[in-house]
Amino acid sequence: MTTRDSGDPDGFYRAFEERFRGPQSLVRERLEQYRPFVEPFLGRDSRAARLTDLGCGRGEWMCMLRDFGFEVEGVDLDEGMLSACREAGLSVCNVDALEHLRSLPAQSRTIISGFHIAEHLPFSVLRALVEEALRVLAPGGLLILETPNPENFSVSTLTFHLDPTHRKPLPPGLLQFLAEYSGFGASHIIRLNHDSSLPAKRTLSLSDVLQGASPDYALVAQKAGAEELEAAVSAAADGAQGISAHLLLGQFNQQAVGTETRFERITQELAVALGQVAEHQHQIGQFEKHVTGTEARFERITQELAIALGQVSENQRRIQEVSTAYEHRLFEYWQEGVAAREQLAAIYSSRSWRITRPVRLLSSRVRQLKGINRILELPSEIIIRTLERNPGMRRWGVATLRKAPLLNRLVRRIIVPVLAQQVTGWKEAVDQNFPMFGFQPEHSERTAQVLAMFKVALEQRGAHTDETRT
Repeated sequence: MTTRDSGDPDGFYRAFEERFRGPQSLVRERLEQYRPFVEPFLGRDSRAARLTDLGCGRGEWMCMLRDFGFEVEGVDLDEGMLSACREAGLSVCNVDALEHLRSLPAQSRTIISGFHIAEHLPFSVLRALVEEALRVLAPGGLLILETPNPENFSVSTLTFHLDPTHRKPLPPGLLQFLAEYSGFGASHIIRLNHDSSLPAKRTLSLSDVLQGASPDYALVAQKAGAEELEAAVSAAADGAQGISAHLLLGQFNQQAVGTETRFERITQELAVALGQVAEHQHQIGQFEKHVTGTEARFERITQELAIALGQVSENQRRIQEVSTAYEHRLFEYWQEGVAAREQLAAIYSSRSWRITRPVRLLSSRVRQLKGINRILELPSEIIIRTLERNPGMRRWGVATLRKAPLLNRLVRRIIVPVLAQQVTGWKEAVDQNFPMFGFQPEHSERTAQVLAMFKVALEQRGAHTDETRT
């Protein structure tokens, strides 16, 4: 009974191992994961720890344990592989694995290992091999069987079938049950060679679930009888559990539940947002109506403004016309003023103006005595009665008027009419006190014209004097 169908006379399988299992340096790096399991067996007693590696291949595992201090031996049916072991100075032989175990004494080995050999064996041979390993191992000894992990979907559906000598994948539960059923005291499934960054990922993809489980696993079964060794191996197993498909699926399911929860929350938020959108659309509609009304009002205001601007333009035109007319009128007034000044200059240079100079001087003196109007403001009866009681004042006034005929005529023309309006019996009083003021007939037409001209000249002179003072 053999572990493989035949040997490898043309070196195919060795080349296959180089391609798909990787170089020896990579394999040696991966084998470091077993260090915590084998170190407890070093230096326990005077006897050296002994390893038998079934299907030893290129000998990477034996080299590692030899370096640790183990006595190592290996068996394989592939001469190409064995030649590599012999080149490394390892003790190997070309013999069937199960036959070799049956030839070994009971309790003579510390560790029996088989890396990627179980998947090449019929199950009946595998079962017999496990039973023989239990017999050959010393108390506390380990059976280590590493094999591809079918929990990884990529392994079970693709990479496992790359090796034409593989029979069928072995689920972890099957090997563990086989070890327990065969009589091993403790058995551990150690998942290996996974992506170390995967456990830290917060969100798993479907690819992570299908391909993220540890691509390999090892059955570490321990023979009962050495409690200290059992505790050490159990502690090492607790620290190297790897990644199972069940763990990934559970995490992915939780993630899916969380995604559903988030989806429900997002759906609710979307419903609220849609309601807000509808409200905003309604508000936009109202705003558009408002804008439309505003545009209409703006258009109306624009039209009114255009009308107002037209009115302003018209008013400006009219103001310009009025301003032009006003300027023309002012020019006419200026021309009239020039003519009036020329006429006034003619009057000032006339003979009549020079003749009436004493009267103007007297009029100026009267204004200096607060004016004849101030005198006339006194009650007329008081004036007349005063003159009656003061003959001397009466004589002085009469003499003065007789010496100034023009003043005599002026008083007769101005004062006497005022007295006629204010004093009852004025005529008799005037005739008695001032005979020269008696009633006189109306002046001739020529005299009236001269007096009118004289009056106008006096008014113009007074206006000219006020303008000069201003």
